[in-house]
Amino acid sequence: APLHYRRHNDWPPFSFRWNPPVCGTKVRMKRLCLATVTTDNYLVGTLVTLHSFFATNPWFDGDVVLITEGLNASSRAHIEAIVPQVRYHAPSADLNARLDTLYASDPEMVRKRPRFHAIEAFRLEGYERVLFIDSDLLFRGSIEGLLSHEGQLVACGDGAYYKGKRRSWMPDTQTISTFNSGVISIAGSLIGEGHYLGLLDLIEGGDPEVPIMHLTDQLVLNIYFAGRASLAGPEFNYLFVHEQAIRATTGVSPAQARVLHFNGRHKPWDGNQVLLNGVRQPAFTRACIQWYEALEACLANLHLQKIGTTSGPAD
Repeated sequence: APLHYRRHNDWPPFSFRWNPPVCGTKVRMKRLCLATVTTDNYLVGTLVTLHSFFATNPWFDGDVVLITEGLNASSRAHIEAIVPQVRYHAPSADLNARLDTLYASDPEMVRKRPRFHAIEAFRLEGYERVLFIDSDLLFRGSIEGLLSHEGQLVACGDGAYYKGKRRSWMPDTQTISTFNSGVISIAGSLIGEGHYLGLLDLIEGGDPEVPIMHLTDQLVLNIYFAGRASLAGPEFNYLFVHEQAIRATTGVSPAQARVLHFNGRHKPWDGNQVLLNGVRQPAFTRACIQWYEALEACLANLHLQKIGTTSGPAD
């Protein structure tokens, strides 16, 4: 029988109504920080991530930091329409030098270089807690509960964790409680030069010939914080690549997720990938529909602010 896709009742409706961010209030301006990494090529993912975050987390009144090596004027205008008081943060010369060394023998890995920039979150001093997020997320509900967790570093499990497998990332060592680096709540006590340099030392000592090194920042963070991370439920970082394992292990469905993570190569803004993966994974198709609804709300907001309505070449 042919397979028919339809909206299922287990996907509750919700609103992407825009709530402008209230950044930098006098009393709590240094309490929280939201940080993500972006590039010009990843702009649409970043816009939907940030727009859906503020639409579903109106309580957030912290700072927003974009970690980037440089965005063109058009990309900055779009970002600033969503988050007017955004702050830009460049990776350190030290991090870039170590990445140059790491990838000198593996030019094909250069395209993954921005992933290591997530480590810059550990250089954002002055906050009680920093929430680092990837730019391929869709927020569907409040994550205030995640930020209220008292653990020093709070994240959600990775694929190996949900499959009950151990990671062998270093010689003669195995770790079972490994985490995905797409949503991490970091206590201020972990932020500063000491831990930052410790993470950089692992990059410098990394071996690009080891296949697992392709996990970039996730590898470094898991090795450095092995056994010290507190794991939250998958609803705060629902990994679509591992949907079956998450369902089998926790019983949590994508419809119950507060944060959907389009990890891996299947991104909702890539029509070919939506087609290829949607045939195999119906829940991914339904999630992409909600992502496009969030994109529509984001574009409507940009249109009202007349962003991108003038013609001319981008710089």
